[in-house]
Amino acid sequence: MQIVTVANTKPAASYFCFDAMLASCRRFGHEPLILGWGQPWGGLGNKPRLLLKAIESGQITDDHILFLDAFDTVLARPPCDIMAAYAEYHAPIVWGAERNLFPDIECDRNAVFPASPGGFRYLNSGVCVAETQAMLAYLQHIDAANIPDDHKSADGSRDINPNDQEIALKAFVRQFTWTDISEKQPMCPRMALDIGCHIALNMHGVTPDDLDMSGERIRVKGIGPRVEPCVVHFNGPSKSAGLLAPVLAKLGY
Repeated sequence: MQIVTVANTKPAASYFCFDAMLASCRRFGHEPLILGWGQPWGGLGNKPRLLLKAIESGQITDDHILFLDAFDTVLARPPCDIMAAYAEYHAPIVWGAERNLFPDIECDRNAVFPASPGGFRYLNSGVCVAETQAMLAYLQHIDAANIPDDHKSADGSRDINPNDQEIALKAFVRQFTWTDISEKQPMCPRMALDIGCHIALNMHGVTPDDLDMSGERIRVKGIGPRVEPCVVHFNGPSKSAGLLAPVLAKLGY
């Protein structure tokens, strides 16, 4: 497995955990591939664009990819455990799941998103495990090469911010509808969501009562026996919700 992330510089804000992300990868003997370092930041559309280039150019040669957000994720368990959890979903691409649908795209939620005992049923693009060739097919399906940078509209009235999570959500929904597909648009590989939080725990909406940190590992309550996520992702407002410091301390960072 190749661990891959996207960042152009180290963040200055104290609520990010870029250093902890690097340290956690290295603790388990992996050096993450950081795409876009030192380059101008074009927005969240950078993430799929740069990943596409890295695969097409042969920069990534491993059979599988763990694609992480750079600033707010940390490994809690080794990549071999991540691969074991990924294999349980029997899909070439497995995205992390969260409790919130963001952005709130137009769809039938109950028809598209699977039920989850803990409410983690909506796609989050901050953590993804995939076969490398399946990820390539997904990136071609969403036409990642042509996702634009952030920019202002012609009259300067507002910013246009392509959101990689919105793009992934819409691709996931199309699996169930197969609408608005161009004849020239490559089909997307099958995608699943980590509704059991075995791969990743996306922290937006998680409270202290959801976690058991009394043992060796962080455990999520109310989902099933011994749910011990491999990656913790402090997405959205969870960075300032009071759990960042204790979780990082528990993991030794």
